[in-house]
Amino acid sequence: MFPVMKRLLHIFSLFLFRCNQADDFEPAKILMNMCFTFFLEVNKEGEEPARQFIVPYLREQPIWKSLRFWNAAFFDAVHSEREIPAISRDVWHSWSPQEQSEYKECDKNSTFAKLGTFLSNMKAFGLSNDTCDEFLHKMSTIADLSDGK
Repeated sequence: MFPVMKRLLHIFSLFLFRCNQADDFEPAKILMNMCFTFFLEVNKEGEEPARQFIVPYLREQPIWKSLRFWNAAFFDAVHSEREIPAISRDVWHSWSPQEQSEYKECDKNSTFAKLGTFLSNMKAFGLSNDTCDEFLHKMSTIADLSDGK
């Protein structure tokens, strides 16, 4: 492995350790996303270069094993998206019941999509099926997602 990558992994590991100690999950969520962005380009003779993401090198970090992290990161992701199109109470009440219903359904669809992404990330970081199922059930219940989703 390249020395620069080793230093980067060391910095990420230290950062994640500190985030876990301080229960500071928002920066760790950002770094989680970066783990699926940064990669090494591995060249094997006679083959096309392949991308090797850094997830496997950071898989054993304790923060990824914490449901507290996943819960907080998921709530932050959902909440962050909801803040962008902040709808005032007056505007909400000016909408027809159908418009309100469509907005709620769109919000549920967005939450469902985020839930899929988070479950995929959890599996990539080595969490068990039982842990993922527990997270799925909890977040689906909180978000009032239908059984079909």
